[in-house]
Amino acid sequence: MGLTKPQDMAGSFDGTIKGFNTSLPAGNNKLGSVDVAGTVEVSKLPAVSINGVPTVKLENPNINVTPTASNSHYSFAEAVSTTEVELKPAKPLKQLIYLSNDGETDVLIGLDVATTGATKGDNAVIVLKAGEVIDNLERSITSIKLKRTAGNGVVRLLGV
Repeated sequence: MGLTKPQDMAGSFDGTIKGFNTSLPAGNNKLGSVDVAGTVEVSKLPAVSINGVPTVKLENPNINVTPTASNSHYSFAEAVSTTEVELKPAKPLKQLIYLSNDGETDVLIGLDVATTGATKGDNAVIVLKAGEVIDNLERSITSIKLKRTAGNGVVRLLGV
């Protein structure tokens, strides 16, 4: 007679299938269905393993993926000369919205480092040419040091 899929039977099947000693035939085999009423809470699912597949486990059910807005900002717009100026925001900044060199000469920028440091490598001093702007720099910053290579000119910045 062969194997008959339960969904191919006329009417409904309310029995228990026992004693399979061969695989189901290729194709879409349906042995039943699971109806879930209400909300499924992912944080309450047990670890799952299927035929040697690594266990799937929710490590941190309290993940907050909603971005939060900063409730403070730091602003500066003053002339900077060849004497280093140190800016220390009350709270660490998470992002520089913009840092603009409005002067005619280069500005050395030290983010958490002195302007006398190296100008290449990790956390090196940044050289901002006349008229250049850095925008949307995401980085934790506790101190900003500014110094011109020559002359005097305005530097503007906004950070959050």
